Order: sequence, then C-alpha cells, then structure tokens
Amino acid sequence: MPKNIQIKEDSIDVAIKVNGTITEFDNHYDKSYFEDRYKDSAKLILVAYVDNQPAGYMLSYLVKSGFNFVEVHPQVSVKDNRILLEKEILKNSNF
Repeated sequence: MPKNIQIKEDSIDVAIKVNGTITEFDNHYDKSYFEDRYKDSAKLILVAYVDNQPAGYMLSYLVKSGFNFVEVHPQVSVKDNRILLEKEILKNSNF
C-alpha cells in the first residue's frame, strides 16, 4: 500500500525531534549545534512526513560557494521508503 509522503519547509525544532529518533547516531545533536552551523546564513530546513508523521529531514545553508547540505536522514521506521523520500525531496526542491 502506498504511503502518503509530504515534504515541507519546517522549523529546526521539528528537525531536532527527528534527529533524536535516528538510532544509527552515536550522538544526537541539539538545537545550538545546528544554529552554530548556519548562524545568520540563508537556510532551508525540509522535513519529510510519512502518513503525517515526521520521518526525515534535510538542513542546508548558504556558504560562500553555494549551499552546504548538512543532514539527510530517514527515520528507521521509513528506511524502506528512502528512495521514494529522496525523489520527493528532489521533486519539491529548486536545485
């Protein structure tokens, strides 16, 4: 059965929540870690929702030579949908 996948711009707080659910990480980053990385730069935070539940995120920010992509991580419960998730991110982005 197909899953309902949505990609939308969201807050760093939602991305941090998703980050905390990724069991592959030895360390989970807090809000200040990400805020220190992007500081006052233009940033884009995309969160993927599978069946209305946050499932993955991408955080990118502007550096002198272009955008730096920091994280793209699917939550463990949606690993089977990773390729579909990545295609949706690309389809909904302007890159």
